[in-house]
Amino acid sequence: QRRTRAQIPDEFDWDQVAEFRLECRKGENKSFRVWIDDIFICKDVFQPRQEKEQEYWDEQVETIASPSLPDPAIKQVKSFFKNDFAAGGFTYVYGGKTAYKVQKGTSKEYPGILACYEDNDDYSGVTIALGKGNSFNAEPLRKAKAAGLAFWAKGSPGTKKVYIGLLDLQADGKKVQTKVMLGDFGKVDTSWHYFMIPLRRFQDKGKYWDENKKAEISADIDWKQVNELRFSVNKGENEVDPGKPVTLYVQDIGFIESIPGYFDPEEFWASFNSKEPDVMLHDFETPADQTWESSNGPKSEVKFELVKATNKNGGQKCLQITYKLNDYCDVINEYVKNKFPMDKRNWTKHWGLKFDFFTDKAYQPVSVQVGDAGGEIFIASAGGERGWSEVLVPFKMFYKFPYWQPDEAIQNGKFDRDSMVKIDIKPSGDGSSGTFQVDNIVLTNKREVKKAPVAAEVE
Repeated sequence: QRRTRAQIPDEFDWDQVAEFRLECRKGENKSFRVWIDDIFICKDVFQPRQEKEQEYWDEQVETIASPSLPDPAIKQVKSFFKNDFAAGGFTYVYGGKTAYKVQKGTSKEYPGILACYEDNDDYSGVTIALGKGNSFNAEPLRKAKAAGLAFWAKGSPGTKKVYIGLLDLQADGKKVQTKVMLGDFGKVDTSWHYFMIPLRRFQDKGKYWDENKKAEISADIDWKQVNELRFSVNKGENEVDPGKPVTLYVQDIGFIESIPGYFDPEEFWASFNSKEPDVMLHDFETPADQTWESSNGPKSEVKFELVKATNKNGGQKCLQITYKLNDYCDVINEYVKNKFPMDKRNWTKHWGLKFDFFTDKAYQPVSVQVGDAGGEIFIASAGGERGWSEVLVPFKMFYKFPYWQPDEAIQNGKFDRDSMVKIDIKPSGDGSSGTFQVDNIVLTNKREVKKAPVAAEVE
């Protein structure tokens, strides 16, 4: 559609075939030449196909009982949808049979309800765009303590896992999305609930799709140019009946100035005060501490080994990781399977993790990923400069991984640190490769680490 500069799903009209097209996507091929002749349509080439009645989800007609009005103290400062889309905006979808429709509501205040019909057999999404020239500068709200994204929502039976993302205005081919799980901020069921998501829970780092690499690439979101909002589902994560959509009904979507009663986690960590001494988690010296595993995606490689430790704080051995990263790879210690001591799985009395780190690069980024007491995955960024250094990863830096969570995890969005289930060292940097070393992973209450290298370079 030229007006919106987006592809809009629609039925093909076989009674009015007008064009023939050959196409290729940008960057998929080297330059080439094609000769074409005698293009025509033939009869009776294939066996007749039994046509089945196809259900188009956007043809459904529903009347949805409208929600009540939100607390009048809540002040909305920018709307994405209220009974209809914002002026100049548009909507598009991706994934299987995914569709959307504004269905009839039952109240004077909310006569139009947005129904998102997403395909559980595919990665699917419904995106609401503000449109060209209508991007919203959300940076002041992002810096405010209690600003949020708010809306009414309810699902169909079986709708459980829904993600909500914010996307910036596409620049240099990078439309970056940062997202969270909707269920972390209220129940997702068949009743209306008013969700208020703190903007601080959306990370500054997001991902965009690189068509040439056929992969999602990490990048910073531009909070000054927020242009789209997306409700999405992952393939097979919901429990709807076969052939039925994962349905989410939403109403009155917008940024709000302040969430009533919001408690900023920064205040908790600012007042956190514990005198507990450091606790060694992993020094890689004993057989019990050498039960690590690795995993990787189809485009990546990773291996690990225990090598001679050369850092001054080390013993005889440290963990060495060598990798090529094009999707994901990691080295993991599964605490439950390895019967890791319970007293070392309680991280509630410490401020963060600390470890010794070696790289021969100017800087090597890594991520520390952990499984909390409920099995939810939380992640934090870290890294070190050339040589050996001491790295501190405060617990306040961990956030819930927004792209995947284990099916068996208890999804509450809280970093429950009383009985951790795993720790995971992940190389960072899309398209990078290298080797680095980790030693002496410790629970600590220290707020600062040594800036100078703790040992000489590896020979």
